[in-house]
Parts: sequence; structure tokens; C-alpha cells
Amino acid sequence: MTLEGSIYAHILRHLLTVGGFLLAIFLIARLMSEKKQPGNTLAWLLGIVLVPYVGVPLYLLFGGRKLRRLLARKSRLAPVPSRQTEITAAVAKGAVAMRWCSPGPAGPWEATPCAC
Repeated sequence: MTLEGSIYAHILRHLLTVGGFLLAIFLIARLMSEKKQPGNTLAWLLGIVLVPYVGVPLYLLFGGRKLRRLLARKSRLAPVPSRQTEITAAVAKGAVAMRWCSPGPAGPWEATPCAC
């Protein structure tokens, strides 16, 4: 192996170690904020801290069941463009095109009166 290849391998190994450490810290913070039974929390905490190469993947697979529910709930709260929104945007673009108003800072849907 060349010197340049070994340097890249060393840097990659270091970045993966730092990334794993940051992931473990994030999971510990997430674990402490969840409302689980204290025994379960302590078991996951010990697994992540003492054996991170095994504890972190296991927690990602089995420990974050509430995380999936949270993601599903938040995706339902995301705004879905409706037909009314599309019509409003089309009318605003038409008004700008006909020079009835000029586009605002956020685009044609936030139009300001034209002074022409």
C-alpha cells in the first residue's frame, strides 16, 4: 500500500470513529428523553456506552419503535398542496403576467400592487 493510500485509510477510519461517537451521543440523548421504564432505559444505555459497535445498531433496529410512529405522525402534518393552492398560484402568476401587480419578495403568490 502506498503512503497516500494509508493516509486516506487512516483519515477514513478516524472519520468513521468520530461519526460513530457522535451517533452514540445522539442516541443516548434520544434515549434519555423518551419515556420508557427505567430498567429498559438503563439496559439500552449500558449497551450503547459499553459495547457501542453492537449497542448502536441494535438500538437503531429495535429500540426506536416510537421514532417510526413519530415520523409517521409528522408526515401526516406536512402540508399537502390542494387544488385551491394551485388555483391561487395560477391566478397570482396571471396577475403578474398581465401587469396588474408585481411579484413580492417570496414570488408571484405574494404580489404587491403595480405602480405602472
